[in-house]
Amino acid sequence: AQKAKEQAKKVVKAKEAAKNAIKKLEKEVKKAEEQSAAVEAFTKKVKDAETDLKDESIDVSMDKLLKAIEEAKQAVEAAKHAKKARELAVIAAEVAEYLEKAETAKEEAQKAKEDALRAKNEASKFANESKAVKAVEAASKSEKASNTASEKADEAKKEALDAVQEATTGIDDITDKADSIKQKTNKVAELAGEAKKAKTEAQLEAEVAKAEAAKEEANRAHIAAEEARKQAEKTAENNPLKEVMDEKGKAENEADIAKQKAETASSQAKEAEKMAVRILDDLKQKVEEADVSKKLDELKEKAKNALEAAKETKKAQKKAEMAAEVAKAYVAQEEAKEAHVAAEKAKMQTYDMEKKVESGIKAKVEAENAADIAKKNAEITEKLSKEVSKEAKEVKEEVETHGDNEEKKESISSKMSSIKEKTLEAIKAAEDAKRAKEVAEIAELFAKIEVANDKAKKAVTAAEEAKNAAIKAAEEAEKEKKKAESAEKDAHMAKDEEQEAIKKAKEVSDEADGVQAQLLIAEEELKKAKDATTMESLKEAKAKVLEAVKEAEKKAQAAEVASKDAIDKAKKAGEAAERAKKEAEESLRKKNLGVLEIVKKYSRESYNAVDSDEKELGETEEQEKEEKDEEEETDEVEEAEETEEAEEVEEDEEVEEAEDVEETEEVEETEEVEETEEMKKKGEVEEKEAEYREPQNSGVETKVKNENKQSQEQINKPLSDHDAYMILDPNYKSLAGVKKLAHDITKNTISTINNDIGATDGLNDFSQYMNQYLLNI
Repeated sequence: AQKAKEQAKKVVKAKEAAKNAIKKLEKEVKKAEEQSAAVEAFTKKVKDAETDLKDESIDVSMDKLLKAIEEAKQAVEAAKHAKKARELAVIAAEVAEYLEKAETAKEEAQKAKEDALRAKNEASKFANESKAVKAVEAASKSEKASNTASEKADEAKKEALDAVQEATTGIDDITDKADSIKQKTNKVAELAGEAKKAKTEAQLEAEVAKAEAAKEEANRAHIAAEEARKQAEKTAENNPLKEVMDEKGKAENEADIAKQKAETASSQAKEAEKMAVRILDDLKQKVEEADVSKKLDELKEKAKNALEAAKETKKAQKKAEMAAEVAKAYVAQEEAKEAHVAAEKAKMQTYDMEKKVESGIKAKVEAENAADIAKKNAEITEKLSKEVSKEAKEVKEEVETHGDNEEKKESISSKMSSIKEKTLEAIKAAEDAKRAKEVAEIAELFAKIEVANDKAKKAVTAAEEAKNAAIKAAEEAEKEKKKAESAEKDAHMAKDEEQEAIKKAKEVSDEADGVQAQLLIAEEELKKAKDATTMESLKEAKAKVLEAVKEAEKKAQAAEVASKDAIDKAKKAGEAAERAKKEAEESLRKKNLGVLEIVKKYSRESYNAVDSDEKELGETEEQEKEEKDEEEETDEVEEAEETEEAEEVEEDEEVEEAEDVEETEEVEETEEVEETEEMKKKGEVEEKEAEYREPQNSGVETKVKNENKQSQEQINKPLSDHDAYMILDPNYKSLAGVKKLAHDITKNTISTINNDIGATDGLNDFSQYMNQYLLNI
């Protein structure tokens, strides 16, 4: 910079010296002119002196002549100096003109250098921003031309300074320096022309770089606008909200504008490139500078058009992007809202299921927490969505009014970045809400398993109670079996039902264990879901829990069915035990009746051998009649009870069939067999009761009929007093005393051994033996 200042000072000094020299020469010329005028005046005087010589004396005339001659000498000398001064002034003026031209050429060269450097910088800027291949190439050419212009300008400057230096040194010898200065001046002009040519090349390459950069930026903006259109369309696919559809339409419209403007920028860039080639050809052919300048202006216009189209493309891109961001924010808001609603629904479902479980369920707390998270994120998303919509509108307006302002460019970009960040935050909050919704729904599924687990536990409890009841019933039936052989079948049935009840209770326990296992699986998946960071992990956990729900509910239902079966088996075991008890009681009663039959049989009127016993026999017959009436009443009551029991069994079976529609055919066949056995048993009981109600058809008479082939009249024929006497005579002489004693002994025996099965069986055997013995006498 200091060197440039010094050179500038020298140039100024050279200009002043040239001006001073010209002024000095002008003074000399003026002086010479004055002397020339004096010579003319002297000449006139000489002529006048010659005239005077004719009139005056010689001496006087001579003096005048000599004086005139002297003055003439001086005038001639002055004229010589005037001529020389005039010639020097002319040469000095030419030198000054050369110096002026050199200075002008130098300044043009410097300006060309500056213009070339500016063009190079612009080309580099656009090339660096766009990274377009052709723009980079043009920028490189512009830089090369700029360097050439700079070099030529510096050379021109140096030659101009040398010319000035030469002109201002030894002004009296300027005549000898004129040619050298002239050559230097021409050299400066030549260098200045080369600098301007290089400048033109730098400028046209810069314009090409601008156009190519504009084309590239427009193309990129068009691609971005198309991407924004796709985002908006994709966003609207599954969310056809009015606001979303409106923003989608805006994005599509702006993308179309971006496409059109990008095409304009591309065509202008191509034309600019062709124009640059023609200008370079003109420069090589040394076409007039004016023509080149005109074509350069046209090239600049093409580049400007490309830049304007690129700006419009970027405007459309920004608007399309803002529309896409608003659409995404709207969708995020709606998705978060829906997730919150779904989470609340899942929470309420857990509340409903909790009512089914007395001890409460864990899923309730998890569902509540998930619903709270969903609610919080839904609120965040709504807030961010509103901010995005508002700020996007402001950016669109600013882009429309100040999109070309470079100062506003950074501000607009900053606001757009902020909007995009808020959109991402809204989307993230929506995703968090959706994840919370998934967790809430998994908690709801977990609650279903907890309900199933509770059902399974209750089924286990009921099955265990049924099992214990069946075991107790089987034990009671076994006791009754020991009392009477007729209770053996029911005791066996009670035992079978007991085993079935135990088996069903085991099934219930196994199914309940299965439900518990599914509960643990679901609980583990619920923990994973709470910590999950991706929807894929949540979906996977949810699928596993859903499968666990199906399995748990299936096993819980199976446990309930098995529990009902266990209860049914326990009920049947109880019924069999009850029947066994009745069989034992009935058997005992019949045995007791069998013992009394001996007395009754031989206490009939046909066996009376002593008239004094008629009164006692009458009393005995009356007692027998009363006992028979009591037996008939007892039989009727028992028949009514058995009928009621049969009806209850049938009703129970109908209820079970209604509840257990899915029971297997095997169970139904088993029930039919059991019903058949019960009916057969009823028939046997009724037959036995009929035998005791109708002594004439007893097993003893049938046996006698089969073995001895005697008629009914012969069987009913009373024995003679002699025969009866002969039967009882070995022990007792008095038949009346025997009858009375036997009756008393029998009553006492029955009273004493009422609950002794062995003794009762012994008496029964004794009764049969006595019957056979007496009939065979």
